Amino acid sequence: MRGMISWKVQKDGLTVRESTSPYSNLILNQGLDLVASTSFANCFSYCAVGSGTIAPVKTDVGLMSELRRTNNTPATAEANLTQLTGNIYMMRRTFVFDAVLVPHTYGEVGFSPESVAGGNLFSKALFKNSVGEALTVTVQAGESLTVRYELSIEIYDDTKIIPSGIRNKSNSSGVLRFQKVGLKAVNAAGTIIDFDDTGACNEPSIQSTIFLSNSSLPPEPFNNCIDRSPGVEKLGELSNYVTGSYRRKKGVMFRPAELTDDFRSVGVGELNTHGAVFVFDEEQSPEANKAYVVNFTYVWVYESPSTFEVWLDSEDAAYLRPRVKKVNSYAYFAL
Repeated sequence: MRGMISWKVQKDGLTVRESTSPYSNLILNQGLDLVASTSFANCFSYCAVGSGTIAPVKTDVGLMSELRRTNNTPATAEANLTQLTGNIYMMRRTFVFDAVLVPHTYGEVGFSPESVAGGNLFSKALFKNSVGEALTVTVQAGESLTVRYELSIEIYDDTKIIPSGIRNKSNSSGVLRFQKVGLKAVNAAGTIIDFDDTGACNEPSIQSTIFLSNSSLPPEPFNNCIDRSPGVEKLGELSNYVTGSYRRKKGVMFRPAELTDDFRSVGVGELNTHGAVFVFDEEQSPEANKAYVVNFTYVWVYESPSTFEVWLDSEDAAYLRPRVKKVNSYAYFAL
């Protein structure tokens, strides 16, 4: 995931100064922690500006000297939007500060899900010119500042072939692939909506339905899915989040009474619309008096360019309990 910033100063509708080219920001450690408790789209609901001029570091939590904060956005499709281009998922908001009555000088800018000033930033940067040099921006009386922020996630659209006995706790190999995006989005008004009909099932902060299905059809290409009914689905539970771990688990146990049929696929989301699916090569037959546990562990790290990846993994095989079968799915976000 990468955030890009651009800015301009306007008076009477005319641009008098601007950054010309977008430049990157720094996603803070605190910002990575925020992903566990709020959607990606909400992480930059507010823009804050201040007078500080020291380059940000990942352990920062706020601006050096915050002066103003706003969530005022022009309600136009060009100013605020979400779009999927290939496997690049981009959300944009454009923030417009009210015109000032006296000159204000800004050196730093940050983004947050919170309306109140303080140590609650997701990301942070200095104001820069068109060649990436830090500068201060003075907004004169009667002028207004506009800041645009774009958050992009590269979704790793690749088929994962999972060999038997290595990547899952079952006795079968299979194929795993993302289906729909399953994230929140920013609409033309700057507010948060679902991007698709999955209920944002791939957001680490949101409880998601997990299913077992007897459908043996292969995964669809990315941004598509098929109805895998009939099957059984159940709302998963979110694990407690450990600060600084950048991972959170969604898990569910299907009890023996719920396992009335053989199954061939598991997924996160609902049977008819879901974010990811794993299709076994062989029929999975429930064993008498044994439950089946499915875990999707979402893990996010800070890299550029970003990747957004999910696969089945056997990391906690030592924690298998008698009479319980497990499938562990890891969804990786490189931010």
